[in-house]
Amino acid sequence: MSEQTSTKVAILFIILLGIVALIASAFLVSSFFAIVGFSLVFWGALLLYIIPTRSNFAILANEAAGVASANIEKILSTASGQKGIYIPQTWANSKVQAFKNIEKKNVEGVLVFIPKFSKISVDNISDYTLSSDDGVFLTPPGMGLYKVLENQLGRPFSKINLKQFISIMPSVLTKGSKFAESVNIKLEESTLTVNVLKNIFEPKHQENDKQKLTYSQVGCILSSALACALAMVIQKPVTIVAETHDKESKIAHMKFLFIL
Repeated sequence: MSEQTSTKVAILFIILLGIVALIASAFLVSSFFAIVGFSLVFWGALLLYIIPTRSNFAILANEAAGVASANIEKILSTASGQKGIYIPQTWANSKVQAFKNIEKKNVEGVLVFIPKFSKISVDNISDYTLSSDDGVFLTPPGMGLYKVLENQLGRPFSKINLKQFISIMPSVLTKGSKFAESVNIKLEESTLTVNVLKNIFEPKHQENDKQKLTYSQVGCILSSALACALAMVIQKPVTIVAETHDKESKIAHMKFLFIL
């Protein structure tokens, strides 16, 4: 067996373990197994991406995202209907006790918070010292893709400013891995609008009727990844206020709100 074949077998075994953990999470209704399973499947897919084609990566990433979204859907079904707020680690260190506890376990630097109360929003979240009593904290479904985009960028998103983000991101998404055919980003005060043409995750977007809560409150894999990136760039909370996917034009329209 060649070294490359051995590597593929090892990676496929990791993905298989992830799938088993995801199945277990469905039966046990466990967010822990869901997060572990999603991480194993997604990172296994990313490792495989080093070897096969872009289309294989799209298939694997879509399937992993679909299973993760299904598990998030179950969690959100018992939560409020509020929009998720993406919270960067540096901002959360002084505001979110739950984030401090998770940080010790080396979880990634962005959480998405689903408020329990309608009075908490991205506009006034800095007025609150949040805890698990105030809502649900989740690992963003786009965290894995966010790390891929950061690798494409060649430096941490926290090391660039908003102007650079707007200028650079179209190239990051369309060149190299070619996640999309074209990208247009427009900033108006504290609202960022992103239009993406023919992104490789579109097939999974068309299944959003199966995970309505996830897509409406947390976003799809691409909008979630962009929300993570934007939160790290501005170092403040971000929310996805609108997201649509046109089947005819194959354009994904996303709108992000934040307070500078």
